[in-house]
Amino acid sequence: MKPLVTALLQSLRAIGCVLVASLSTASSHAQKFEVLHEWQGPEDGYYGRSGVIEVAPGVFMGVTSSGGLYGAGAVFKVNGDGSGYGILHYFDAVDMWFELSPLCKASNNRVYGTTQIGGLNGLGIVYSVAADGSDFTVVHNFAVSDGWATPGGLMQASDGRLYGLASRGGFNSGGTIYSLNLDGSGFSVIHHMPSNSGFAHNPALLESPNGTLVGALVQGGVDGYGVLFSVQLDGSNFQVIRDLSPTAGAFLQDLILGPDGRLYGITNLGGANNYGSIFAVNRDGTGFIVLRELTDYLDYRDAKLATGGGRLFGAGPSNSSSMFSLNLDGSGYSTFFVEGSGPTGRLTIGLDGRVYGIRKPNGPY
Repeated sequence: MKPLVTALLQSLRAIGCVLVASLSTASSHAQKFEVLHEWQGPEDGYYGRSGVIEVAPGVFMGVTSSGGLYGAGAVFKVNGDGSGYGILHYFDAVDMWFELSPLCKASNNRVYGTTQIGGLNGLGIVYSVAADGSDFTVVHNFAVSDGWATPGGLMQASDGRLYGLASRGGFNSGGTIYSLNLDGSGFSVIHHMPSNSGFAHNPALLESPNGTLVGALVQGGVDGYGVLFSVQLDGSNFQVIRDLSPTAGAFLQDLILGPDGRLYGITNLGGANNYGSIFAVNRDGTGFIVLRELTDYLDYRDAKLATGGGRLFGAGPSNSSSMFSLNLDGSGYSTFFVEGSGPTGRLTIGLDGRVYGIRKPNGPY
């Protein structure tokens, strides 16, 4: 890790300087910000919007959507102390890239992700790579009928299969809910979304403790401001459990399952100030409550939540260099400064109780 961070930020403005950083969840005050790795140039990969995941204790993996040998991004890993940074795979004109999804580690010790373009049909792929970075494999090529573009990423459910929420394609051109086995076999569309819900950055699916999938559509619903829904793993009993509205917050950008079993979400429109809100709701859609009204604009790529130590964490306004945290009941809201520009994309709570993420480019992109 280079010592003169400020000078390096200035020298890397042309390609955008993005960093992996960590913050302690132990206290909402006196947070310690650490730079773990600075991307050094195009071949190193840059412009990471998908965050990182912990694939082994103290080892993190992520993707960039630009840079690399072919300019199409890369899969990388880095240790939690900043050592061991390495490129595991360079995306190329075959597997392509564009809005690479967050990664998902499965029970077979492989990591899965999706791209939005490329592959045999030009509509993106599902790929996997071993947790040690070896054996990059394309496990599925999307077709129009499958649905395509899964910006929220994949999740592995209790039945062992991968599930994703596509935002395009399908019978109604509004996206699909699909599943497949870890080896790519058995691909199945379990639900076709309505036509008014497509072309949005829908968050990832979640699985409730009772085995029901829960998810969100950024658009659609009665008023067109998005919905929360639930569906069984076989696609049966699809139902809207909550219609979102401008009054409480619209265009939901992230949805997570809290340690108390409730759903927590963040929107970037509506609410008292029309900048969105942070809310909590029961898994059946009841008990909806606004925890915090946002007071400044938050880009959809940055409106992400993480939970750890009994608190919620997220990025500050898109024009700021800050993060925020608050208790699960909405109390104890506090902000803290992040050196340079603020974080972007998904945040991860590590096994060490620290928050890991990627910082916005500090320059044109």
